[in-house]
Amino acid sequence: MVVMDEIPAAEAFEPQPEEATAAGRLRRRLRIAVTLTVVAAIVVLAAIEGGGYIIRTDTFDSTPAPAAARLAVVDSAGALTTIDERGGSAVAYSVPGIAFRFPAWSPDGSRIAAIGQGSDGTGVYVFAARAAAEAGADPVVVYESADRPPFYLYWTPDGGQLTFLTTEPDGLALRIAPADASAMASTVRAGAPMYWDIVDSGRLLVHAGTSGPDGFLGEVGVDGAPFEGTGALPGVFRAPAVSSDRRYRAYVAAGNGTTGEVVIEARDGSSTNRVRVFGLAALSFSPQRDELAFVAPDQPTSDALPLPAGPLRLIDPRTAAARTLLDGTVVAVFWSPSGKEIAVLRLGNSGDNVTEAKRGASAALARANIAAEEAAAGLPLRLAFVEVASGSVRSERVVRLSDLFVNQVLPFFDQYALSHRFWSPDGAAIVLPIVGEGDVTQLFVIPADGSDAHAVATGEMGFWSP
Repeated sequence: MVVMDEIPAAEAFEPQPEEATAAGRLRRRLRIAVTLTVVAAIVVLAAIEGGGYIIRTDTFDSTPAPAAARLAVVDSAGALTTIDERGGSAVAYSVPGIAFRFPAWSPDGSRIAAIGQGSDGTGVYVFAARAAAEAGADPVVVYESADRPPFYLYWTPDGGQLTFLTTEPDGLALRIAPADASAMASTVRAGAPMYWDIVDSGRLLVHAGTSGPDGFLGEVGVDGAPFEGTGALPGVFRAPAVSSDRRYRAYVAAGNGTTGEVVIEARDGSSTNRVRVFGLAALSFSPQRDELAFVAPDQPTSDALPLPAGPLRLIDPRTAAARTLLDGTVVAVFWSPSGKEIAVLRLGNSGDNVTEAKRGASAALARANIAAEEAAAGLPLRLAFVEVASGSVRSERVVRLSDLFVNQVLPFFDQYALSHRFWSPDGAAIVLPIVGEGDVTQLFVIPADGSDAHAVATGEMGFWSP
């Protein structure tokens, strides 16, 4: 969630002039999405009805999975299904009267958790993953409430518990519960907004609130008690991050005026590195090394987007030197499981060829002019696969991403990337929701090597198993 320091003026809610550039279209759409996140209650309602905000299960084990890796898919009606990498061997997971959103695989791939909404309330459901030939079983209901609904969840590293956010009468609550429902959920911390990363099964790195006096950034136990010496002065609200070996943590700190700082520090207090940024920043650790990727403006600008955007840079905490991996206006990054590549979304050009979803086609390309782009659903962005060591672009294409992805995932990619797998376990491809003919959204598996993408399902969102 992105939260500004001040509630926007009333004119922020009014229609804005049409803009004919990719940056203008993105800015217009994201202005609405970001404005809606300022007030926590609006965030929650939007999340429940629009698909939810997802954060993180933990740094994922990057060991390549067997050929049986699968996708968990949710369609526009909230039906939850798993399929193989070609769209076959479908297995349905259903509860009468319940619509599901953004399913999350357990760290070992044996279970699938999802937020389920029905007429009597909203809950956290856990299904046992199964093969098509196996009989289905009722899910475990970890938590359910009509007046304190959950709207986001993620797994602890050992798969034994689920943490999730609920809407409360006076804000939000971070809760934790056993994944087998053997005990009631307990409240870890209250506050709004709130994001966190997992240090281990007994410790969380939490950023709650904004950069004001009520903001909090530090490590807490599952009982909510802060660990002494782990607190820091929070900046504009963004997600903190913990390195895969748990040696380092990173966060966005407040600066002076229009500047801020990306901070990466050793958890034992032995070192701290800071990089100045000139606007909103988002960051993400490599799943294999302590290297930190971050996106932020690298110079002052009067035309900033209402989300982290700018060149993609990397910093190694041992060298303290940031290097630019990719120039341009990058708006989202997703590390590959091996840490050797990063999938990047950045603003494109109005004349780009666009990969669209077409039934029976692998990767259909259509020339789209500005007028056609304005009339069509979705937003065209460049998808590039960048090699971390060399900075070379392995392949690049333009994709028209769904409105759900643009409005909910894109502004908060640092959270979604940590909780849900866009990359296949073998690091060969990512999955994205692409809008095509008839404004139909399909899930496309897009290879990093530049070969043809292929549609696997008609659906709003899909995520790979471990």
